[in-house]
This record gives sequence, structure tokens and C-alpha cells, in this order.
Amino acid sequence: MIIVMIFTLFESVLFPDNIFAEDLFNPALIRGRPVEASFLAGTRFGMTELREYKFSFQGGAYAVGLSSLGSALYRENDISGSFSVQFREVINAGLGLHVLNCWISGNSNCYNYSLRAGGAGQIGFLLLSAWINNINQPRFSSAERVPVTYSARADYTLERGIVFSFALRSIAGNLPFYNAGIRAKFFGLLEAGIGLNTDPVLMEFTNCFRLGWLSMTYEGSSHPKLGWSHRFGVTFKL
Repeated sequence: MIIVMIFTLFESVLFPDNIFAEDLFNPALIRGRPVEASFLAGTRFGMTELREYKFSFQGGAYAVGLSSLGSALYRENDISGSFSVQFREVINAGLGLHVLNCWISGNSNCYNYSLRAGGAGQIGFLLLSAWINNINQPRFSSAERVPVTYSARADYTLERGIVFSFALRSIAGNLPFYNAGIRAKFFGLLEAGIGLNTDPVLMEFTNCFRLGWLSMTYEGSSHPKLGWSHRFGVTFKL
């Protein structure tokens, strides 16, 4: 089954989709964001049968989400809930609980849970953040365990809304890799960014058009061997 051979178990929730999606991955970054609901859909690596869907609702200090990635033969589902608390006005800590479902047609339908923790601190124009994922290393069989992943990141914002981002990431027991990017806002309506991931080597991009309470997003990445991944999304501020 080609889909299963391409992906490790729950590859879709080991790291953020791209360098620009950290605020949806690190539970410490929930606090301070506006109340909003978003929906995203796309395909991975040019395979029309390999589709993903994501829904999230967040606001204040809480967030819930639902994501699904796979095909008619294999699918990974993730239902999540997260919250964040603040210390001394500049430091946030967050915790997330994820219910994971791995479904293989005619074979198995397994469930487990995963814990994620994160922290973030603002120092002037510099935002420092970190998270650790799959703390409990959820198992789906005696041989299949979702690995621990972690990240440490820095974001520096210039006065004109240009943001430079750099993250050091890894799967526990493996060598670290890097994820970097730059994004900018134009006229308060358009946000665009480009990034690079080193393992696997991916060129990443994002484009977001904002008009009042509505935002429309087109993002994705390019894998040198597997091709392009595309995602389209809408966000509603409530």
C-alpha cells in the first residue's frame, strides 16, 4: 500500500505543517489570539487520493481542533483540545491533549492519546518558544509507537511587520534539523512568506488575504522527490 509506505505512523502530527503554522501547534501560543474558526483542505505530494482536512476553533486561552489525513484505504485522525496560562505577563505555558485514531481499511481501527506541552516568552521584538510532543509515546501495536518530537524557536519582528523565524527541531534520538522562514505584510491586506525545511528538504510558502473578519489562505510545500503539497483555507473572526 503506497500511502502507508510513504508515511510513518502519524507523520502528520509530528511537526507543524510549515514554519508559519507554529501558533496552531504550540499550545502556549493560543493566549492572546482573537476568537476565530478556520477550515483547511488540501492534497499531499500531488496525490489527489491523499487528502487532508483541518478544522480549528480558538480564542482566549483555549482551542479545539479536528484533523484528518489519508485516503480511502488509510487515514489518520486527530481530535485535540488545548489551553494556555500566563505568568508575569510575558511568559505563557500550554498543554494539549490529542485523541489519535489510525484507520486501515479491512484491517484495524485503533485509538490512543498524546500529550503536548509548550512554552513561550516575549522579549521586545523577539519571541522565544519551545514545545515537546507525544510526551507519552502513544502505542498502536507492539511495534508501532508515535515518537517524541521537540522544537525550540525564535521569531524576530521588524517595525514594518517583517518576521524572521528560525527553529531547531528533532525526533527524540535523531539528529536535529532546521526550519527557517521570512514573512511580511503588505497594506494590512496581504501576508506572504517563504521558508525552508532541511529534513526532509522542503521549500515552504504561505499567502493570506485578509478582509475584515474573513481571511483566505493558500499554502504548501515542494518536496524534491514527491512533488507539491497544496492547502486552501478560510478563517472567520468571531
